[in-house]
Amino acid sequence: MDRPGADFVMCLATIRERLGANPVAIPGADLTRRPSFVGLVDMVAMVAVFYHGDDLGGDVLRKPIPDP
Repeated sequence: MDRPGADFVMCLATIRERLGANPVAIPGADLTRRPSFVGLVDMVAMVAVFYHGDDLGGDVLRKPIPDP
């Protein structure tokens, strides 16, 4: 979904086909367009991933998960 014109439904189908996985779409998860979005929690590695700068994903900082 990082390219102009990307097809969300097709991406889910490709994940199912190629990886044999069962992806779950989360409604309202496009947080990258919200000004308060600074990062996410990687639930596999159990770390917080903070984004810096305008290029989301280009410059990241991994830290312990902060308390709510």
